Amino acid sequence: MLVNIYIRQLETQEYFKKINASGCIPNDENLEVKFKNNVLHLIKEATEVLDEINYKDHKKKCKKLNKNRITEELIDIFKYWLNLCILCDITPEEIEKTFNKKTNKVIARFNKEFKIERENANNKDDSRGDRK
Repeated sequence: MLVNIYIRQLETQEYFKKINASGCIPNDENLEVKFKNNVLHLIKEATEVLDEINYKDHKKKCKKLNKNRITEELIDIFKYWLNLCILCDITPEEIEKTFNKKTNKVIARFNKEFKIERENANNKDDSRGDRK
């Protein structure tokens, strides 16, 4: 699935390159500028997600969440993220491998921290029992 999406985005960038040479396909020239621009576009799209979710806590929440609009904005973010991967020549296989490796690290760190917190809570309970 990711491979097909990646290829489609790569084809889209090739199409843009043929039309106006401003696609994100690297060509040694302006690579950093293209990377920076895609990061900025990604950030802008992320703010559009915020606009769809009533993110301001101090305002009355009156806007109903629209899954279709949120999904569309998330896809915009994903497309710019894919552009960044394309610029760095990161393949779908590398994405999947690195994703799994990072996820394992996050889970291990969470488990370690949770275990420490649980042990601290148990130690507090034990020390309270000694006072009786």
